[in-house]
Amino acid sequence: MPRINGVEKPQGLLQRIAFWFSKRYLGRVVTPLRVMARHPRVLAAYAPLERKLLAANTLPEELKHLVVLRVAQLIECPFCVDIGTSLNLQAGASAEKIKALPVWQQSPLFSEAERLCLEFAEAMTRLPLQIDEANFAQLRARFSDVQIIELAEFVALENKRSRFNHALGIKSDGFTDGALCYIPPAHAVQAAA
Repeated sequence: MPRINGVEKPQGLLQRIAFWFSKRYLGRVVTPLRVMARHPRVLAAYAPLERKLLAANTLPEELKHLVVLRVAQLIECPFCVDIGTSLNLQAGASAEKIKALPVWQQSPLFSEAERLCLEFAEAMTRLPLQIDEANFAQLRARFSDVQIIELAEFVALENKRSRFNHALGIKSDGFTDGALCYIPPAHAVQAAA
């Protein structure tokens, strides 16, 4: 149960549209949206950003989902890891690759492009935020400026989502119930080794 109860029945045009969009895209109205709907002005500011970013398509969908899931793992957001795992599976990622994500540096399952983006995403998520110039130069050699901007925005947005959900106690919505176990963050995997 989240720390703040969400809206069950949408009231007003914005809530109805946001709930409809969530059902259309995700198959249900997700808990973070229900909670955010309690503050119509926050919802009004946030909903168009999500909708418009879904149309950003200079990077492969699979790459964006992979990077977003890694950010969710680092922040340890149960909701975002759950939905991120589901979206990765839908985008064609194997369960083996998803399980290897916390230790992607040691896994042969990740392409060079994925490695560059994952390194950048981790640098953007960890505090203090320090972007390695060598990594950024490699990104620029492989991706266009527009693609790097899209990558940075998706990483920043997932940081916002994961921190919002985690802070408000929003748990899994059961997108991957039984399909794949929770993936611990990298530091937990490394500490266990």
